[in-house]
Amino acid sequence: MGTTILNWYFIVFFDHATLLPTLMANIGQFDEVWQRRTEEAKETALNSYESDPSIVTDSLNKESIKLTSNATVSSNIHLTSNSTRRYLKGKRYGGPCLATNPIDRLADCVLGFGYKTTGGKAGKFYVVTDNSDDSSRPKPGSLRHAVSQKEPL
Repeated sequence: MGTTILNWYFIVFFDHATLLPTLMANIGQFDEVWQRRTEEAKETALNSYESDPSIVTDSLNKESIKLTSNATVSSNIHLTSNSTRRYLKGKRYGGPCLATNPIDRLADCVLGFGYKTTGGKAGKFYVVTDNSDDSSRPKPGSLRHAVSQKEPL
């Protein structure tokens, strides 16, 4: 009987120990800085989002016409970046959106409802010169300071 009561005390203790921190986890809803940053992020997302499907369709059609008119269908062009690419019927694509590295091409060839976005392409370069990591006061030149910047880098 004594061990059963002791086991219940342990269960209740650990239950409260895990429940109480989760009750205080939504502190970001009350913090003015995070509320302001949330509003800025929502405004930026709404400005870069196109909700009209006809405009998006027109943009996709213009891009596809531009890509097909600029495409090079010559087998004499050799790409120096990747010689192991597979080409169907010997035709090679030489247009501006050749996906040699899709991550690098995301800012150049954005299509769809977010076609107005540029990612970090329009941002300035940030050189990390300090390897220290102070979460409360990040120094300029550290990676944590770069993450806390408002504009894309």
